[in-house]
Amino acid sequence: MAPAMMVLNGKSAGDEALRAAVTAAREAGRRLEVRVTWEAGDAARFVKEAQVLGLRQIVAAGGDGTLSEVAEALAHAGLACEALPTLALVPLGTANDFAT
Repeated sequence: MAPAMMVLNGKSAGDEALRAAVTAAREAGRRLEVRVTWEAGDAARFVKEAQVLGLRQIVAAGGDGTLSEVAEALAHAGLACEALPTLALVPLGTANDFAT
């Protein structure tokens, strides 16, 4: 599996099932960097960091707002389509309209 960065909404940082999944992925040998959002602009900053680190997948973990911020940051990253990291979603929001 490609190395990845999870951009996690701070409200979900204590989710025990998610913590167990991250631990399991790492124990299976997957490189998975986790960054927790705290304020506006964090998702964009983390997407840029993932690019610098050469990570090939971004996992947006949170609700529709987290997904929107990460997707927008990827859209404005200035990369050619073939250079864009793939985007995955872990729906942890209240309504998860987009995920549904």
